[in-house]
Amino acid sequence: MTAAAHTTPDPARGELGPIRRVRVIVNPAAGQDKPILAILNRVFRSEGITWDVDLSHASGDAMRFAQRALESRAAGDVLAVSGGDGTVSEVAGVLAGSDLPLAVLPGGTGNVVAQELGLPLGYEAAAQALFAGPVEARRLDLLDCGERSCVLRVGLGADARLIEAADRDAKDTLGWGAYLRAAVEQVTQGECSRFAITIDGARRELDALAVVVLNIGRIGRGGGRLAAGIDPSDGLLDVLVVREGTLSAVVELARQWLDEARPLPTLGEASDDAPVLLASASAVTIEPRGDVALQIDGEKLPALRAGTPLSVRVHPGAVRFIAPRPSQDTNE
Repeated sequence: MTAAAHTTPDPARGELGPIRRVRVIVNPAAGQDKPILAILNRVFRSEGITWDVDLSHASGDAMRFAQRALESRAAGDVLAVSGGDGTVSEVAGVLAGSDLPLAVLPGGTGNVVAQELGLPLGYEAAAQALFAGPVEARRLDLLDCGERSCVLRVGLGADARLIEAADRDAKDTLGWGAYLRAAVEQVTQGECSRFAITIDGARRELDALAVVVLNIGRIGRGGGRLAAGIDPSDGLLDVLVVREGTLSAVVELARQWLDEARPLPTLGEASDDAPVLLASASAVTIEPRGDVALQIDGEKLPALRAGTPLSVRVHPGAVRFIAPRPSQDTNE
């Protein structure tokens, strides 16, 4: 007996027309050395796709290239990013609200967006999946943080400090292990800060090791997540609060990582001794009582000053990504 793949249409997924031309933005500083151009040339030639490439060398280059691609787009055009999640985020902010499809080639260290889209992490395998295999358009939400946009997360406190600890030299040497080492250091040695957090109008003050506003819950390789059930296509953001660097907090996060945890206590209802809290919302404002470290999609930013509110809102379905079409089991 056969069964339909979806009983109702999924508004986050859609058809994608034939790909005729691909503009590739390459961040040569991201990830490990790969013969990127040779791989792309091989894939595109085999598929009869016209392509060109722009190399980003300085901050703002990727956004400028994306804007140019958006303004000169034609039918069948695709914009591709070969770099890390930070470069993907920059380009996604430019494309927000448009229909220009965005392809993500895993050229960085974490490649979280590529994993979320179901892409293999091997560079050539990902290129084949995007440009030779059956694909679909998948719309993901975007987080608006004042003048910046992001695809992954906004982190304050220990989450931002671990980005600084996992610097370029460490990532070149250890790869994603640089983030893991930095995370262990922050959980065991990091200091708590005082925050006032307003979620959809409800305000609460608490001390926390880290406050993280999430669009995608996945972190690093291997399928682990900061919290289960976070969906970047649901029109909501999620706020994760790690209260302290204790064993109970580590155990709770480990359970989430292994997808074995019960639902986390919610921020508005939990008792003061809950080590990890979670809330979903359309908007959040975070105001630190002291200066606190800040990162957005892996980019360390100047500290958020005491008393300065940071407001984050979700832009539902803002960016049209290309993703491999899921295999469909027709046997019930």
